Amino acid sequence: MKNLNKQNTLKILFLLIVLFSPFLVSSSEIDNAPFLDMGNVGVYQTNTCEFSLYDFAKSNYLNKEIVLKIDKLSTIDCFGKINGADIVGNRINVYVGTNLTINLFLQSIIWITVISMLKSNKTKPNKNMILYFIISIFFTSQVVIEKSFYSASSKNYSEMLTQDNYFLVSIFLAYYLIFILIDNFVSPRLENVINYFPFLFLITGTFLSSNINFFVLLISFYGIKSLNLSKIKSKYSLTYIVLVFFWFFNQSDTVTFFDVDKIRGFISSSNSGGAILFWSILLYLIVNGIIYLFELSKSKLNIQTLTNNFLMVGFFTVILGISGALNTYFNFFNYYFLGQNKVGMKSLSSVAGNTWRGLSSSAESIGEFYGVAIILFFYISLKSKKISMFSLIGVISIIYGLYKANNVASILLICVTVLYIVSKNFIPNFQKRYIGIFLILFIFVFVTIFSFLNPGVSTDYDFLSQNLIIESLKYSKYFEYGENKEFEKLIYESNYKDILKFTNYEDNVSITTDFLIRKYVSDTNIGYLPNTTSLISFASSYINRTEKWALFASRYNPTYSELIIGSGPFQINNYYYSDKIKSIEGLILPHSGVLDVLIFFGFTGILLMIYGFFIYLSNSKENIFKLLFLFLIINYLKSDSILYFSSFVMTGFIFMSSKSFSESLK
Repeated sequence: MKNLNKQNTLKILFLLIVLFSPFLVSSSEIDNAPFLDMGNVGVYQTNTCEFSLYDFAKSNYLNKEIVLKIDKLSTIDCFGKINGADIVGNRINVYVGTNLTINLFLQSIIWITVISMLKSNKTKPNKNMILYFIISIFFTSQVVIEKSFYSASSKNYSEMLTQDNYFLVSIFLAYYLIFILIDNFVSPRLENVINYFPFLFLITGTFLSSNINFFVLLISFYGIKSLNLSKIKSKYSLTYIVLVFFWFFNQSDTVTFFDVDKIRGFISSSNSGGAILFWSILLYLIVNGIIYLFELSKSKLNIQTLTNNFLMVGFFTVILGISGALNTYFNFFNYYFLGQNKVGMKSLSSVAGNTWRGLSSSAESIGEFYGVAIILFFYISLKSKKISMFSLIGVISIIYGLYKANNVASILLICVTVLYIVSKNFIPNFQKRYIGIFLILFIFVFVTIFSFLNPGVSTDYDFLSQNLIIESLKYSKYFEYGENKEFEKLIYESNYKDILKFTNYEDNVSITTDFLIRKYVSDTNIGYLPNTTSLISFASSYINRTEKWALFASRYNPTYSELIIGSGPFQINNYYYSDKIKSIEGLILPHSGVLDVLIFFGFTGILLMIYGFFIYLSNSKENIFKLLFLFLIINYLKSDSILYFSSFVMTGFIFMSSKSFSESLK
């Protein structure tokens, strides 16, 4: 134990050196960087790459006018130095130089060092240089395939496959070294990994300037390492290979660039054939890797350790989120060292929708994480009949974070889940038939609270049942150039049959909106019974998803093959660049995991998902992980959290744990 503590002390010291030394080196002959204000911005615009971030901070740490920004296009010499400044409104943006190749290696060193602090089983991995070479080539190919993304991330970008293309060579060598380090320092510690996956919500691991995630590299490495001939020849693998061929040969004729924004690292920026193959193979490796890691570590699952880690991560996400909101230097280092997809919140004020996401890229995703942490806290507290000060501090912090995230659905589901656990433990002869009572209670409480919090929402069923159509038509191509009074008049009159006959209807309205309209006005509808459109529209109003799902309906205009089998894993371009919706700024996702599956895998994916879910419900035993999995699945009906790698991994581990965990709720 003493040796382990000594080793970890040395690793922490090494980590601090690696963390900050790149930002300490200055090239300026001036001893101190000048204090920056509106009057001397020119000094930093002229003397670029001379002052280190450390030198700048010594003079400007308390400067409230500045906002640190990442400069992705800097040269290696400019890494960690101030590369210019600009006045934007009443603030001064200060740009800190970074470099794609250095980011890959430096950030990996940081995260591998953190993982190496876990207990090792002392076994030495069998080094496989051929494997390192193959998987490095695979990830380097992404840089060529997603040219539009990476050319905007490096001035030296070149996709030419030549020996003197030092840009590609440096990327390949960075990956090669990363996989050697992973195999040497992570492989001996895999047995304990199941208890530490919550840390993915603290250390997100997305490489700066890249569209890939460190933990995607790590898990896919073990995905390919664990492959064998029997796995490749299995019916699941062969079926998936057939699907990949369908996706590849049905690719769009037009190659587009998708701005990955807050889902960077786990989504494709291109819809080219190469991108379809890359991300399809990557999904296969990730799923195989998660299964391999779970099987390897499931015997070490410790519910107390897991809960403590959830509480610890929850505490630090709140504390660091607040620190980043109050100080631009904390915000910068959070973004770089934790590998965030998106820069954290810059103030404690909530944004549109009254949410505050803190460190996270998504208020919904972090809200669901907080929900899992709180449910585990109550479960462990009931089991042990005691609460430690550590747990109390952690859960209080998490409750504050959940309050700020304003994830109402998650809060209500937490309450129902905790009430169910308490009932199972304290009500004698509690039976499964009470589950129906809990569901009814949840729906009643949800509708009541939503109506209280949103007094402006109509209670007119006739309006709510068609509100989704109304909003969807408002986003149609008919309004690309402003008002269309004739068409708008038909919308407000609910004259959908005339809308179906309107000029150039098929050119301006998506097939999804068309489907909703035709279902609403169909002669086969049964009086007094809601039709498909009415049910979806009514439900969307009460879970505050009408606008988001209306945008989806306006945008989703698939081909026949896309409707059946989707566009392929992580392929959102064809959906996003629909020609049936008016121009809208910003990234607006479908806001439903079901709709995400529809885009990627079509109705085939939806049907398989439903079938698998009912098989799971009928065959799995009731335990805490089954409740957590259901908690997440219900949340995913109205959120895109499955598009974030941390949520994806958490869902996978909780799903598999629910099938192997033997301890009952009582």
